[in-house]
Amino acid sequence: MRSLSRSEHAGRIAEQPSFKALVRQRNRFVIGMTVFSLVFYLLLPLLAGYAREFMATPVWGNINIAYLFAFAQFVVGGVLAALYVRRAAQFDQTVARLKEEL
Repeated sequence: MRSLSRSEHAGRIAEQPSFKALVRQRNRFVIGMTVFSLVFYLLLPLLAGYAREFMATPVWGNINIAYLFAFAQFVVGGVLAALYVRRAAQFDQTVARLKEEL
C-alpha cells in the first residue's frame, strides 16, 4: 500500500467531521475575540470624542476614566493574546490527534 501524499493526507483530514467541528469552533472563537477587541478598542476614541465629561471624571488624583480605559487597552490586549495562545494550543492538540487517527 502506498503512502499518502501531503495533499491527500490533508484532504482526508479535512473530510473528517471532527475536523469540521474544530474549524467551526476555531472560527467562532476567533470571530468572537475579533468583534470584542474591535468594539473595546473603538470605545476609547468614541468615548473620548463624544463623552468628554464622563471620560474626564477623576478617579484618583489626576487619574481619570480616560487614563484607566487607555491602560485597560494594554491589559485586555495581553489577556486576549494569552487566551488565544492557550486556545490555539488546544486546537493544535486536536489536529495532532486527528493526524494520528489517519
